[in-house]
Amino acid sequence: MELLQAETSEKSVDFVLVWTDELDKKNNEAAQKRAVFEKNLALEGLDLRVQHLDKFHFVLIHAPREVLERYCEILKLKMPIKVVSVSGLGPSCKA
Repeated sequence: MELLQAETSEKSVDFVLVWTDELDKKNNEAAQKRAVFEKNLALEGLDLRVQHLDKFHFVLIHAPREVLERYCEILKLKMPIKVVSVSGLGPSCKA
C-alpha cells in the first residue's frame, strides 16, 4: 500500500475500485462491464489512475472540483421545494 500512497500524493483519491485476477479469469463479462463503467466515469470528467499490486488491480478515482460543483448544482435543482406553514408561533418567529 505504500506504493499507492506515494504515487497518489499530487491528487486526492476520492474513490477506489479493487478487483483480483481471479475475477477476470472466471468472468469475462464482468471485465467488459467494468471497462464500460470506467469509460463512463472518465466521460463524466473523473480522473482515473490504474495501478497493479500483486494480484490486485486498483482504479484510483479523483473527482475534480468542477465535477463536484456540477453535480452539487444538479442535485440541488432536483431537490423538491417544500412549503412549510408555521402556525401557533409568536410574532418574533418567522419561517
